[in-house]
This record gives sequence, C-alpha cells and structure tokens, in this order.
Amino acid sequence: MLFEIHAERNASDKKIFFYDNETNTLTSEDGTKFEYSNIPKHDLAPYVPFNREHPLKKSRAIQVLKIQLGLGCNYSCDYCSQKFVERAPETNKKDIDAFLEKLNVLEFDEQTGLKVEFWGGEPLVYWKTLKPLAEAIYERFGDWKRKPDFSIITNGSILNDDIIDG
Repeated sequence: MLFEIHAERNASDKKIFFYDNETNTLTSEDGTKFEYSNIPKHDLAPYVPFNREHPLKKSRAIQVLKIQLGLGCNYSCDYCSQKFVERAPETNKKDIDAFLEKLNVLEFDEQTGLKVEFWGGEPLVYWKTLKPLAEAIYERFGDWKRKPDFSIITNGSILNDDIIDG
C-alpha cells in the first residue's frame, strides 16, 4: 500500500513523501528513494494471511493476558479512541473470583512465561479492583519460579504514594 505523507518543518519548509509499506521504501516528491535494507530481520512467526474459508484458530495457550477493567477515565480527551465507545458495566471486587474461574480453561506455561497487562480507559480509576485482582493472579501462579510480569497502560495522572507502594 502506498501512503502519501505531508511533512512540514515550518511554514516555508513543506515536503511530500510516499511510503510503500510492502517494500519499506520512502520516496520524496522529486523521486529520491530512501531505502533501509540494513534493518535487522527478526525471527518472527511466519505471516499467515486471513482466509475466510480457513480462518485462524484461537489458542488456549496464553502468553499475554490483557485485562480491560472498564472504559472509565479521569480525563475526557478529544483525541481518545474510546471516547465514543459505549461504556461496559464497571468491575468490582466480586468479579475477581468469577474472572479467576474463567482462567481454568486456559493453558499457562511457566517456561514460556506470562505477561499480565491492565488496560482501561484509565485502569487506575479501578484501583479498588485492580489491586486485589493483581494480587490474586500473582497468588495463583505463586508456585512458579518465574513469576508473571505485570504492566499497566496508564496516563499516570492518578499515581500517588498508596498506588506506588501497593
């Protein structure tokens, strides 16, 4: 696919570039090509294109567990991609046991590891649910030598000493 990029350093310095994401080639308006053939290749899983007749299958083997606590946020940014999404019911501590029960049908492997990501809206808005949920997940894998890694996608504005110490 070819993308047209309008770049502006300042009002008197404007340029148009064309980027081909299939060849990783950037071309300026005057035809100058900027090719980056020396980008190191990564050992990624082979690309499998979507096929309606033979869709890919889901797997019960989990390496990354992404948990969206809700869409609530302490901001209302104009650019937010979730701004117009219908709000799901909010979570609370009673949902933790039900959530952990659903994990029983999934497969986790200590050798592969587990990464747990908390998402929102703003996940720290749900601190009263997030903290006991993270503790329960950590306890569930407490016998693992290689403990799960936890991360959170946050705007950071609600961080305080209690949350940092928690």
